[in-house]
Amino acid sequence: MKLTGNEEKIMHILWDSKKPLSSREISQISPSLKKTVVQTVLRKLSEKKFVKAVGITYSGSSITREFRPIVTEEEYFASLIPQDILNRVVSTFISSENDEEDIENLYKIIKDKYNSLHDLKEGKDV
Repeated sequence: MKLTGNEEKIMHILWDSKKPLSSREISQISPSLKKTVVQTVLRKLSEKKFVKAVGITYSGSSITREFRPIVTEEEYFASLIPQDILNRVVSTFISSENDEEDIENLYKIIKDKYNSLHDLKEGKDV
């Protein structure tokens, strides 16, 4: 699902943050985003299952919710690429990669994923 410009701006702020953020904190990080716009966008991102309210904090004298991303930056951008093109890009990367450590890391990721899928197929807890 493609995000709008303001949705993507807010997601980048949340992805870059080490902690959940309130709408006030987001608008302070990016002053071009007014607090009311941030609140509206956070509601839409929550409906789209991109963010989740994870806490409540005080913002001045009022109580406000804090949000964190549910979708990672990598998951979002990978979702924008059609599967056949993504497969070709990964295949090309692997074919041209000459760093043994990078290949070993990729092998471990693929092996772990294969094993977890195999365990699911057999009905084992993962």
